[in-house]
Amino acid sequence: MSTDHRVEIENSIRKLIIDFKKYPNKYLTEDDVRFHLCHHLMEKYGKLQKTKDNEYSIALHTEVRWYGPDELKLRSDIVIFDVSELDVDKETVWNKYRRKLIPSKGYASNKVIGIIEIKFRRFCKMSDAEFTKSIQKDINKLKKIKAMFEGNYFNAPIVKMVTLDKRHVLTRFSGKEQINGIDFVYSFSDHTSEKPDLKSMTLFTKVSRYPIYMLPKKS
Repeated sequence: MSTDHRVEIENSIRKLIIDFKKYPNKYLTEDDVRFHLCHHLMEKYGKLQKTKDNEYSIALHTEVRWYGPDELKLRSDIVIFDVSELDVDKETVWNKYRRKLIPSKGYASNKVIGIIEIKFRRFCKMSDAEFTKSIQKDINKLKKIKAMFEGNYFNAPIVKMVTLDKRHVLTRFSGKEQINGIDFVYSFSDHTSEKPDLKSMTLFTKVSRYPIYMLPKKS
């Protein structure tokens, strides 16, 4: 895939991360993250272009489900299509769909520029184990989609996973650029602290159903 596309996508992700680190509370949900990343991507990929079947569309789309020969039925958060290879005419799409020649439903394109998966953890949601498991699940999903393109269409889109964390820093992901062959970006806000050392805290006692955390006594 073109270096220009990779630079554009990575610059958009960089802008998102700079903003997230500075203003984390603009981002309350995973949809917020997707919206703001799309906002940055729209400058390059939001322009109307002619499709393969002489209609008009843009390159940038969300919530794309992949069907095609592997019948994956997996969903991607953000997809950037090569519009010149995109079919949107109902009859054209249906004929290709019946022959399982397309990777998506309701529109046809075997050439994709980029696929981006978003993962977002709020400060009060998901344990480290749950968050790690959900990240690995999405990494495995991206591997399957990437393999479908490489195996059936002989082209490999840019595939990235963007993970933003408001709870605390997970050092196992900090600084990682790839996981199992998938480009990986992990970032946390400037308000995020390192994971607390629970050994320095005493056990808590319960009064009624509300936990009371006891500070260590001064020696």
